[in-house]
Amino acid sequence: MSLTIEIALSPEAQAILRNFETLPPRMLEKMRQAMDDANNIVLGQTIKTRFRGVSPRPFPPSQHRLRVRTARLWQSLRASKAQIAGGNAVQSSMGSNVVYFRPHEFGSTASGTTTVRSFTRRQPSRNVRAPLGPRGKFQKLTATGIAVVRSHSRRWKQNIPARAPLRTGIEENIPLYSELLSKAVLESVKGE
Repeated sequence: MSLTIEIALSPEAQAILRNFETLPPRMLEKMRQAMDDANNIVLGQTIKTRFRGVSPRPFPPSQHRLRVRTARLWQSLRASKAQIAGGNAVQSSMGSNVVYFRPHEFGSTASGTTTVRSFTRRQPSRNVRAPLGPRGKFQKLTATGIAVVRSHSRRWKQNIPARAPLRTGIEENIPLYSELLSKAVLESVKGE
């Protein structure tokens, strides 16, 4: 599952782009470099504010934050190098190869049945003691409190709400993307 976020440029940059039927390679290259720079800044800020929360309990989904348990998720976040697509666009992607990134970003509902193997458990309430001795001193344990649990099936259901920490971090930084890309368009026209 993926999500597309389009970035609107400044009015000056949009006016310049309207003059071109096909964007010049130099302009596209500047925009690609600006996108890479913006991705690095945004990814760093998003990791710091959205993926490294410290809390004894999970954050509510409305905060769009995750707490750190192993640091594996935020360390795996990557932004792909921006690419020129179709001759008139620059695109890039961000994500993670960690399996549980997708449920946290987009939400998940799952259910199933698990088979539980038989096992024994200590159950002190099943301890049986002999009656008091003649002097009333000793109680002898006549049965150990061990219960055997037979093999059985257990149904489960799991609902992970969409917290969308990465999407939220990108959406919060759309003005930065717009600023850097617009600046790249203006610089490429000025010939800097």
